[in-house]
Amino acid sequence: MNEQQTATVRYVHVVLQHLKRSGFRRSEFLKSLDIPLEFMKGNVMRLPVSQIEYIWQKARELTQQEALGLLCADPIVLPDYGIMAHYWMNCENLLEAFDGSRFHEKLMHTGMIGTLKLCGEDTYQYSNHTRASNRWLTAALVELDFLSVLRVGQQLVSPENTDKVRVKHVYFTHAPNADEALYQQLFQCPVSFNASRNEMLVDKHVLELKVHSPDPSVKNMLLDNINELIQKTVHVSISSQVEEMLQQAQQQSLVLKLPDIAAKLKMSASTLKRKIQEENSSFSEIDKRVKLTTAKRLIYQNKLSIEQIAELLQYKDSTSFHRAFKGWTGCTPKQFRQQKSASD
Repeated sequence: MNEQQTATVRYVHVVLQHLKRSGFRRSEFLKSLDIPLEFMKGNVMRLPVSQIEYIWQKARELTQQEALGLLCADPIVLPDYGIMAHYWMNCENLLEAFDGSRFHEKLMHTGMIGTLKLCGEDTYQYSNHTRASNRWLTAALVELDFLSVLRVGQQLVSPENTDKVRVKHVYFTHAPNADEALYQQLFQCPVSFNASRNEMLVDKHVLELKVHSPDPSVKNMLLDNINELIQKTVHVSISSQVEEMLQQAQQQSLVLKLPDIAAKLKMSASTLKRKIQEENSSFSEIDKRVKLTTAKRLIYQNKLSIEQIAELLQYKDSTSFHRAFKGWTGCTPKQFRQQKSASD
């Protein structure tokens, strides 16, 4: 894993909380690390991933617990996620909250790579492609991610829906780090090991569950704060930030132009344009890429007509959308849908 990658200091705090619950003295553990402890003063938000991995390894040595990721994730509560928790609590449903966390995953860990896609008509597949410096760390961080996603989802919905937030099947690429019965107990679903990829399958109706008492106006305000926080604390390319904002706007059926995004990033439109060009891209190219990705997803899902998709993507009419889509892919939206249906 690249030593220049960074992650939120919360990865350390969840380990320290687990050590305290397990009866270990936090002060003695921190002293044993033999590293500067400025991150404990409260004014440090991020650490190099290499340092976080070192702390996790030392916690493993101390506790002799191979399933450290699971044990840290099981008691996780929403406040452990700071500003992201407030954002999730004001999303419409679990799907919107989950999508939001994927857009802002770099705030948690710059090396995190998660994907969410609809498979068939009623199942979502969440895959985690993150790689740490060794196999155990990769397994621990993936287990932490998967179980914490489940626990957070259970806390976001109203109490009467908590038991409905369930996972259909969990797959890990590694061998079990504890008795398989522990995995079954925590995930309450079949868990398979030595699989080809790390993924969770979730029924569509689960992600459609409503979040308890959301406020859309608060969510939109928090989005601006999160984007500003990413810009200040995480080294992410300007092009990536622009792409994420366009994806967010697309989800909310909003139209964002270059000046709108420049204002959100606290810079002039000309400065934003120059910074994107310095990264060998352009606003029009990024906008086209976002629209193409969204168009392909919507056409593949086969839930909306081509005309509805054109309207959702803010084209003035379906003819304009047909022309643009054919220019991108070499085929019309209808032909693309037919090709996908035939391949399925």
